[in-house]
Amino acid sequence: MSRGGPSISAFAALSSAEDDDVIGYEQSDEESGSGSDQRPVSEPPQQAPAQPSVPVYSTPNAPVVVSCSKFVPTSENVVYGRGYVVIGLKADEFLMVKGQYSLKIQRGAVQIDSILYHSSHDPIQIYGLSLSSIPLISAAQVTDQGLVEDTILPETEHLFTPDYKSVIRLDDLFDGLEKIGLLYPQLKNIHPNREDIDEFEGSAFAKSFYPYSFKVVESPSNNLGTYINKTWKNALDTLISHSGSTEDMRVLVIGAKNTGKSTFLRLLLNKLAHKEHISPKVLDIDPGQPEYSLPDCISLTTHHKPIHGQYFPFLCELPARSCYIGFNTPQRQPIKYISQLKALATHLDMENGPLLINSPGWIKGFGVEILKELTAAVRPTHLVYLSFGGEDDNQLLCNLTYQNLVRVPVAGFTSRGYEIVRYSPSQIRNFRLLSYFHYNRYERTFDFEPLLARSPYKISYADFLNREELLRFPGLSGISILDAANINHEDLVECLETQVVGVFELANDEFMNFYDEMSQRGQLSSFESYPNLFSTTLESVVSEFRGLALIHSINTTDKYINLYTPIDVTRLSKSLATNETKLVLVKGRSDLPTEELIPKMTTKNALPYVTYTAFGKGAKSVNVRRNIQRKK
Repeated sequence: MSRGGPSISAFAALSSAEDDDVIGYEQSDEESGSGSDQRPVSEPPQQAPAQPSVPVYSTPNAPVVVSCSKFVPTSENVVYGRGYVVIGLKADEFLMVKGQYSLKIQRGAVQIDSILYHSSHDPIQIYGLSLSSIPLISAAQVTDQGLVEDTILPETEHLFTPDYKSVIRLDDLFDGLEKIGLLYPQLKNIHPNREDIDEFEGSAFAKSFYPYSFKVVESPSNNLGTYINKTWKNALDTLISHSGSTEDMRVLVIGAKNTGKSTFLRLLLNKLAHKEHISPKVLDIDPGQPEYSLPDCISLTTHHKPIHGQYFPFLCELPARSCYIGFNTPQRQPIKYISQLKALATHLDMENGPLLINSPGWIKGFGVEILKELTAAVRPTHLVYLSFGGEDDNQLLCNLTYQNLVRVPVAGFTSRGYEIVRYSPSQIRNFRLLSYFHYNRYERTFDFEPLLARSPYKISYADFLNREELLRFPGLSGISILDAANINHEDLVECLETQVVGVFELANDEFMNFYDEMSQRGQLSSFESYPNLFSTTLESVVSEFRGLALIHSINTTDKYINLYTPIDVTRLSKSLATNETKLVLVKGRSDLPTEELIPKMTTKNALPYVTYTAFGKGAKSVNVRRNIQRKK
């Protein structure tokens, strides 16, 4: 990794960064790592000392890139156990740990992405996947002895000496997520523990982590650690200093693609959530790259603790206020998107706490119109602009409404100069979609066996429009298709099978209002043996978005739909059976990975209507690209 200039040692990396350095972070990276599902052995493996270094580009205005730990393993500072590893850190040492694990601080204090934690018996769960920057765990100075709860055990007693500043324990967290590569091979390297590894590679220290759900990245790699430079630190401190009146604080972070908006917002969120009695909210309005929302959705969520590593919105402590957009870009239906955005904004004044807004990376074209509507509706107290600089800045800012401007210069960090293999936006969306559909909410585990191998839920549907009969019907009342373009009712089955839909519940009185409105406008359609088709959206009535479902097939003879969904089907069935609510499915254009429909364990030549080779003159896949002018 020497394309950008000479490298320096890990010690110099964190002490010689210039004020105008940029955070060493990218949305995604991939490494050709290795791992195994083999269980830990009872005896500690032998290891060889290593001398890792952190490659850092020292050219002017270049970002500091941390790609490995600053830690020298020895036979004393690493203790292996069955399902856990204890590590002693000296002053100025830090770890980059890839994978998923539960962290306990047994001695002193550590800092995780600028958040200070003292030793405690409470675990911190971290998903350090290479889809985004990996949290760094640094030895830190204790600031309050009253907060320290050291844990001394016979096997780690030798680490409680002046030689070591902090002692941490990493526990296995095998919950099934490590097996996502079996279903979707494009993501097999986001986790160090994989089941398709034929042989072990690497140093003795690297091999010692094969049985675990995590590994310490000891040598320069394709992974990136979250590094906070002085420029970002000053900007974060400026915002925190204004948080004395956090109840009224509303921060909007904007900037072009790959400027680190999501990372900056996450760091600010963590600093606020780590304070007592502060629960920041996040308004996530990017359906294409949602950080805190379900796929193709925007949301308003509340957070009570910092987030380190990957975040799963379906595991949110409090139910999120979500709006189903149905598309991964607001350009599909801009009026509907703006309407949904304003609907979420109406809830802001009803809840206390600071608000942080995660915006799309569009600062030109239609993106300016979105930001204008957003700032007018939300009235941000602080606008954080991650900018490359230029004359266009003033033109953009004069169109927006805000009180204070925090301009953060960006040096143009790009993964191309750092040998980083980026994950595409579609791969990241597929990760979020697959992790959502394959999560078992009852066992709290992931199961990446193809959905086709399971029995789907069945739900009866109505094929009649009689008002009184619909009111009594305990099943699916109808289906709405966004951007339908006057679809023929007899083509409805082909439009729905193997498609992702939004599941909505309406109270009976709201559904009747919806029915009457559609009836007056001629937007109701029934067809014998087919589900009812509603040629309008649900914006005009109060409805509750319950989650996403995948339609397996439609039985037009017995009039039911087979579908998969991770939502609470028991509660939903009870509500429908007692006629408390009515059910409507809404179809957008959510993309489903082909691996879900055609698992790799399926014999290719056994699939009808499917070809795996291009044929004919000029035959190739064609994707539509819309010019949304995200780059400057």
